[in-house]
Amino acid sequence: GISIANALHEKKIPFAIAGKTFSLWYDHTLDTMSIRSDWHSSEIYEPNDKYNVRDFIYNNYTEEEAKKIMSYQLPIDVFRKYLRFVESDIKYKVVPQHVVKLSKNGTSFISELENGDKVESEVVIIANGIEAHKHLPETLQKINSPDLIHTWNVHKYTDLKNKNVLVIGAGQSAGEAIVHLYEQNTITWITRRPPFFFSEPLNLPTPIF
Repeated sequence: GISIANALHEKKIPFAIAGKTFSLWYDHTLDTMSIRSDWHSSEIYEPNDKYNVRDFIYNNYTEEEAKKIMSYQLPIDVFRKYLRFVESDIKYKVVPQHVVKLSKNGTSFISELENGDKVESEVVIIANGIEAHKHLPETLQKINSPDLIHTWNVHKYTDLKNKNVLVIGAGQSAGEAIVHLYEQNTITWITRRPPFFFSEPLNLPTPIF
């Protein structure tokens, strides 16, 4: 979304942008992990290459530290520092609200925000990341317990200790949760298929264990 906004801003095309900027990386990613994509496929697009990840790292770390960082996936604390740099530099306002309803009015679209505000536009670009894909089966939703946690809400389980934890799912977030939790908890892992993670930049499924 920010990459698209940067392109529109450079071309002086009027736009409005709404959403929780980089919330996946700030609020829904384990502090102990690195991001799964390689650094060159993780930078925010800017027409003049102002947000080049390599330049940012070499400008903010010693050469020895930078070489070590660039040799593997970026630690999340480094990536968050990079994103804060991007946020501080963008020249337009991001409305910190989710769009909760979208409707058509003649040739225009009406986007309704969480706070009730409405935005009228000729074109809508949806760039909402992976949040919309979080899902709890109806059977689990009926449990309605604070101890039933989707991995999207990572900060609700990061401090678990001395618990018997059942992890359901075979995706990368399940594997990351287990790596984070297993030393201080008893883990049972249930999957319907072999676990896998996705490897960038080809994004091909690869066995996790």
